[in-house]
Amino acid sequence: VSEAPMAIADIARIGELRRTGKPVIAVYRRGGEAPEMVRCRLLSAAPVSLSDVVPTFEHMGATVVDERPYEIAPEDEDSVWVYDFGLRCDPDGLQRAGAEFPATFLGVWLGDLEDDRLNALVMLAGLSGREVTIIRAVLRDLRQTTIAFSDAYMITTILANPAIVARLAELFKARFDPERAPSDAGERVQQEIAEAIDGVASLDADRILRTLLAVVQAMLRTNYYR
Repeated sequence: VSEAPMAIADIARIGELRRTGKPVIAVYRRGGEAPEMVRCRLLSAAPVSLSDVVPTFEHMGATVVDERPYEIAPEDEDSVWVYDFGLRCDPDGLQRAGAEFPATFLGVWLGDLEDDRLNALVMLAGLSGREVTIIRAVLRDLRQTTIAFSDAYMITTILANPAIVARLAELFKARFDPERAPSDAGERVQQEIAEAIDGVASLDADRILRTLLAVVQAMLRTNYYR
């Protein structure tokens, strides 16, 4: 991306920032860089600490490799801070996430979403940041049981099996989405998940994933769609 088009885009982003009062984020690529390299431009009305940003990117599966901060001080206007981050991440995962990558980052930044390793499911499984809250809620339910595994171990197992976890989120939606007409989709997805778990090599992973499936199957109602 050359400097002139980027400057024009930044003017529009500054306008959005002033209208909404919320940070603005844009992901882009520069020519000639490796496929795993991407840049992320964050515009904020207040200075941003690198130590606040790095963990959020890392939880989503991206490593910050450089940062270029700029302060823009228009005449008779409050300053705006522009941070240009260089990120290293899986290009397939970034494509899978699409617009959910910046949306999830902002959701965390604004306090609407929690900041933990489960947010890596946005790139690993193509879930939205809000869909990740389904999996997070199931894990919290398991804390009330006598399951023998730690949160950290269960999260590691979940991240190692993103396709199955994505189907668990699909099962939840098939059962509870009020916009969907009643069908046998839920039973079909349950069967697909069970068959996928049959192919998991680790006994621990098998037990954890089957327990997650059992929790989703046992749910009777949700306020997720309110």
